[in-house]
Amino acid sequence: MRDTTSSTQRHFMEAKPNTFPISPHLLFCLLYNLIYFVPLLLVYLLGYSEGGTEEVLGMSTSVMLRITALYVTGFTAFAIGTQVRRLLYYALRGRYDTHWSPSWFRLTISEVIIISTVVLLFAFSKIAIIPLGVYRQYAFDADLMGGPLWSFSMFCSEMLLSLAVIVLFSKSKHNERWFFVLSAINAVNLLHGTRVFFIITVMIFALYSYIRGRLPIRRILIYAPPAFLCVLTLTYFIYLFRESASLAGAFSPAKVASPIVYESIFSQFSLITIVSHPSIVSATGNVYHFFSDIILFTIPRILNPDKGSQLFSAQFNYLSPKGGFNGYASSLIYFGLFFPVFYFSLGVIGTWLYEKAKRSCWWLILYSYFTADFLFRIMRDGFYIPTKMILNVTQLIVLLFILHYIFAFLSPRSRQPLYSSRLIG
Repeated sequence: MRDTTSSTQRHFMEAKPNTFPISPHLLFCLLYNLIYFVPLLLVYLLGYSEGGTEEVLGMSTSVMLRITALYVTGFTAFAIGTQVRRLLYYALRGRYDTHWSPSWFRLTISEVIIISTVVLLFAFSKIAIIPLGVYRQYAFDADLMGGPLWSFSMFCSEMLLSLAVIVLFSKSKHNERWFFVLSAINAVNLLHGTRVFFIITVMIFALYSYIRGRLPIRRILIYAPPAFLCVLTLTYFIYLFRESASLAGAFSPAKVASPIVYESIFSQFSLITIVSHPSIVSATGNVYHFFSDIILFTIPRILNPDKGSQLFSAQFNYLSPKGGFNGYASSLIYFGLFFPVFYFSLGVIGTWLYEKAKRSCWWLILYSYFTADFLFRIMRDGFYIPTKMILNVTQLIVLLFILHYIFAFLSPRSRQPLYSSRLIG
């Protein structure tokens, strides 16, 4: 009998289950901690003073040591949380299967419709914010963020990013090609100074490469530094283009390193201030306000335009005048000395999603987003923004799930994956 299985299908069927030395969510959590902690430590030790880092240089040694302890404690709690499931399996069954063979997504006509719609909405949103002046000046400094058009633009960007994840973690023959196409479209955000989507895109592809076995630990150690420099250089060139900056002296080591300073150091002013003045926060935390802030922030802005000022955490906005809000600073505000419990819980959730991804492609998408996006945003933006984003992605997954069944009911042929489609490969 003739084998009619496509090369793409055969490739995924013959793929052997992976046994990771470090689970992806644990490895990437470590990576995010290093991305933010190491620059802070180097600025403190080397006396880097470019672009307003004087607050770091003014830290005492005891403050730097306490910040180090916070990072170590938070990551350790997360790491312990990732092992709870394994320990329970050992206790109940005497063994734990370390092989991981995820269920890859099958693209159908419903994804084509959603992707096309989101791309059109994305284009409309980016045109709609032109009158705001965000392409001529940095939106945060000019206080242009937070309006309905800006919020809609960010929502479309997040949805486009999520759909790019779905395409990449699919069995489509040209999944990587179409991931880069969607990512290139989303890179328009760089023109108004929004770097987060570009950074997360890089993390998503790194996660995909690690899961596919293309990026083992030894390669990460070899390629991570040059890849980091490439991302840094690209970000810096876009910054010079946006600001119409003079090229005189623009390529000194201090200037070239400035993007990582803006991304990493400035978001940690909140942590530096809290550690320097611990009386700002309560030792027992504000757990009730943690949940109330998340609920309040997830309400659509059109229903509550002033929700930002109603947040409990709004009274601490002064701690981070440059934008961003360090995750450990947020954890101290909401949980006080009990902040390790939060990171322990994240580790438990990460491993739970990791196991779920073996059985369902829908869970694989959510796990990939959790690892490459949610954990990164926790480190960069605190709690309620990442939580709202992952809720939006969950809603998108539910919508796609419903559309799958609708199209399957209308036409059995729509169940077939679009391996040969000219649109998505």
